[in-house]
Formats: sequence, structure tokens, C-alpha cells
Amino acid sequence: MWFQGRWAILATLAFADASELPEWLDRGLGHVRIAHEERTGRGLQATSDFAKGEEVLAVPLRHVFALENLENFFAEHPTSENLKDVMSVLQDLQDNSKLLPLDSLAVALAAYRFADWGKLLPQEMVHHPLFYTEDDWIFVENLVSSGVLRSVWNDFLQSWQRVKPLRPGLNQSDYQWAHAILRSRGHSLRIRRAEGPWSTIWGLIPLADFFNMGEDPNVECSTRYVPGLWGFQGSFSCITRRAVRRDENLLVEYISSSEKRTSAVILREYGFVPAENVHDALCFLPSDCAILSCMTCTQELAQLEAQLGESEGRRFIQEAFDRHALLTMSPRVDLNLLARHEHQLLLSLRGELERSQTPKVLYRQWRRITDDWERPRNSDEPRNEAGKLLNVLRDPLQLHTVAWDQAVWDAGQHLLKDWDDLLASELLFSHHDFVPELEQLFRRKRHTALEMHSRDQSMLQCAFSAQALLNGFAWPISDPEHAQLREVKDGQVRSMYFPEPIDHTICPRAFALQAEREWEINEPIRSCSGWSGGEPKVH
Repeated sequence: MWFQGRWAILATLAFADASELPEWLDRGLGHVRIAHEERTGRGLQATSDFAKGEEVLAVPLRHVFALENLENFFAEHPTSENLKDVMSVLQDLQDNSKLLPLDSLAVALAAYRFADWGKLLPQEMVHHPLFYTEDDWIFVENLVSSGVLRSVWNDFLQSWQRVKPLRPGLNQSDYQWAHAILRSRGHSLRIRRAEGPWSTIWGLIPLADFFNMGEDPNVECSTRYVPGLWGFQGSFSCITRRAVRRDENLLVEYISSSEKRTSAVILREYGFVPAENVHDALCFLPSDCAILSCMTCTQELAQLEAQLGESEGRRFIQEAFDRHALLTMSPRVDLNLLARHEHQLLLSLRGELERSQTPKVLYRQWRRITDDWERPRNSDEPRNEAGKLLNVLRDPLQLHTVAWDQAVWDAGQHLLKDWDDLLASELLFSHHDFVPELEQLFRRKRHTALEMHSRDQSMLQCAFSAQALLNGFAWPISDPEHAQLREVKDGQVRSMYFPEPIDHTICPRAFALQAEREWEINEPIRSCSGWSGGEPKVH
């Protein structure tokens, strides 16, 4: 199953304090104690200082409730049901090729629910999505992660349909409870075999399910063996990842993969939402898939557009906001918290989208591309050469094609023979690498526009301002021009020569080009997620 990764355990048991622990559990506490905090509930705290690498908890593997260890477990913790009967049922279930290991383990746990050890587990799991009400699911439908949350219910229903015909006397609510317990409190652990590679199993580990989750985990757990032992003869050992002070809360990672450590996934499996989650992302299922393996999680617009495409990404954000607008307050705190986290992530994506649209809008304004642009009909085609070339240069569908490049060349040759203000302006707005003869002609015309210094020259002035931006103000300034510019205060005129603010009311195209260049300089470039400075990390 997908959730059988190296996940830690939700930390609350059903009894009030350590005095109610069975003796075999009480002995396992060692130098930690069960504590209760209003925000996180019951958890484990250190009763003394620990150095990095010291063991804080050890649970004998024979106490692990796992499919591979049930016979040993039932021997250690007798149930009211006859052991042989329980094992016989489980053997029959395991022989059925249609069942998954989780199905059989849930059947065993459901049968053990009211036995002594089972009573130590929470008997109410109403916080878990498997126990959501109809009203809860109505609320969930308007969340981005609705498919992710619903998939856990679909998984359970499929499991129930597989088991029900084989165990007609099994109570559905008990089986539902068992699934919620195994998801929220289960742990995967590595087991050494007598020969060959180690195996990975899934089960419940007493005491380890007291650990709470934290952004700065200070404990990590693994199986440990003395030489010569294997199987369930070892222990589940938890050691400190760093120095831990007395009375400090002991915290673990619930999900080892940070990409899946999101609010929606944590709620799906564990039944709660962290107040803060630096790894959070929007998680959703595509419309044509209802299983968790299809899940997509995204924090950034580039990720979303890579997954859905640019236009679908924009539509996704807008539709998500529309659904969120329908949300009301839920009686469940965790659902409200998830909705709030999603809304913040959506706001971040929309901000990225708006920022990403800025250069595109400015580019279209500079290139004078509009959504309603139409190529002139044949009857409207100009008959003179300058008009024909102008139409090609203005055609957004021809931009940077062979035809457009040819028109740039032909327009330059035409201007050398027969100057045309409109064609020259369009060429200055469009290109910046001209043959020497044409550049000399343009520089003379720029000087003329400076000398005339009048509004009737604004079209060419705007074009020369854009050209200065395109060529990086590379054209030299003659001594006569320097002398004249010392007397000119008009920023629009000076912008033909120097980086000056361009008036958007007079030169909207040149202003858009200037704004685009400023955006490129000032907009921070997001680094890859694995890079925090210095040499990029290779994953």
C-alpha cells in the first residue's frame, strides 16, 4: 500500500497516566514520561538530559502487533477469543489471494478491540476522515484536496467489500475503527531475517505511538538486534537526533518524504492538521482518478503549469477560489484549518500568476499584440511597398518567422532609399541589429528629432526611446548632441539617449518595453527547492 512508508505514529492513548499502564508497558518508559499539553494532547517528554545518539525508548519486537507476529503477540497478550480460532480465521484470510495484508491485520485488530491490550487504544476515532459525517463530506467537496480525503474512504470501502463475504459476523464499525487505528498509529519497521535481505512490515508498536510530530524532530526510531538474533527477537529502539533537555517534548517525523508531508495527507492518514507546516502544498487528484497514487502536490505556479499546462493551471486556480468561496465554518477544527492552509496556498499561487502575467502583458503592449487583431483583408492591403512591409512587421503571427526576418531586411533597404516615419518607427520598435548604413541613417534622424524637440516628432521620439532600450543605449552620442542635451529638461526627449522614465501617456509601447526590462531586473528568480545558496544540491 502507498502509505506503508517510514511513518511514525499518532501519539495519544486512551488512559489517563502511566499508573494505568500494564507492567510490561510501564517498564518500557525508562527515562521518558507521558505528558499532556493543550495544543498537542498526550505525548512523551524527557525526564533527564540526553546527549545526541542516546536511547530514550526501547520496545521489544515481540509486543509489535503485526501480521507476521500475531501468534507471538496473542501468546503475550491473550484475547477473550480462542487463539486457535483467531489464527485459523486469519490463515483462511491470508490464503485468499484477493485480500491485502492490511485487510487481514484489520480483521485481527477488530477482533482484539475490546481485549485488554486493545482497550489501551482510543476507542473513538471520530476525528479521522473514516468517521466523517455527511455534512463533513459536503464541506470537503469544496476543498482542493477533496479527492485526496475521499480516497481514504474509498480504500476502506473496497477493503470492506473484500472482507465482508469471508467474515459475515464482522461488525463494520469495528473494522472501520481498526482501519483508522492502523492508518493513524501504524508504523513500518525493518525486520532482520535469518537469511537473505531484511523485510519491511507494518504494525502497531506500543509506547511508540505516544510520540508527537514536530517540525524539528529530535528522535528517530529503528529496529535493533544484538548479534545472532533476528525476526522478533530484537527491539524497536528510539534515539535522540540531537541533544535533548529535561522536560523537552520528544518529537518524530510522521512522514519521511517531505513532499508528502502536507496538511491534506496528514489529515487523510492521521486525522489532524498541523497549525503550521513548512512543507505544505496543495494536493489533489485529477478528475479521472480516485486513487491516491494519482495524487499531485504543488507549492509553486511552475509546478502546477508543468502538471496541468499553462491555461489549465490558470483555470484550476480560479475554480479553486470559486469553490472556496462556498465554504462555511465546519464544526471540525481540522477541516477549517485545512481550508485556511489551502486558501493561503491559493493566494500565493494567484500572486505568482499575476506576477508571471506582468511580462506577458507588457510584451504584448510593446509588440502591440491584441486579442482582437486581424490580418487585413486582401481588399484592404496597401498597394505601396512600405505599407505591405508594415503589415508584416505588425502581424503577431509572423513575428520571428522567416517572412518577418525578410520584412525587417526589406524595410531597412526601403528606408535607405525612401524614408517613411511610420515604417521606420515600427522597425525601431521591433529590431536592434542594423547594417552600418541604416544605423547611421537612424542616428541622423534621432539627432533631427532632438533638434526639433517638438510633440509632432513624438512618434519617432518614442521609437528611438524603445530602440535605446533594445540596444542597451549603445549608440554613441556626438558632441553636438551632448551640447544640446545639456539644455534639454524633457525626460521623454532625453530617453532617446539616457535611461529616463518614459511617459506612458505619450509613449505607451516604449513605456511597456521599459517596464518589462525593469521587471526582468527586479523580479527575483526562484531557486530550485533543493538550493539554499552556494553550489546547487544534486538529488
